[in-house]
Amino acid sequence: MDIWTYMVSWADRIMAPPPLRQFASTSAMSSRHVTEDTPPDLLEGTMDLTVILPAGHRVNMSVHRSTPMMDLLIQVTTAHKVNPGGHIIHVVSDNRLISYKPSTPIGTLDTNVIHIVPKNKVNEEAKKRRAHLVTQPSRRTSG
Repeated sequence: MDIWTYMVSWADRIMAPPPLRQFASTSAMSSRHVTEDTPPDLLEGTMDLTVILPAGHRVNMSVHRSTPMMDLLIQVTTAHKVNPGGHIIHVVSDNRLISYKPSTPIGTLDTNVIHIVPKNKVNEEAKKRRAHLVTQPSRRTSG
């Protein structure tokens, strides 16, 4: 083996791309977070959602019911050129905000409308709520 053959074979080993990794599908990952009490039809098929973007635009889309909320946030924000790291999803049903975990499948929540909200707006609203809770300082009387 001459020096050029050795250098080429050595360079091929260094420059070779890493092997592809096999990841579990999102439906298999989300099914771990669903309890045994969850009816199977809640997570089968697709559902229609109305998404209200930060600029106020309404977008209708169809998503799989088994899609986790974090995945849904990333799908919606990247499709509409919005930074997913700076936004969260507000799920409103019957005029109240529904809490959820990032792994919660959208099909288990009782809603057809979601709001994509900037995180800084959420922080401002929380500060306003806390400001209303601040009470007047009590006055002490000397006696």
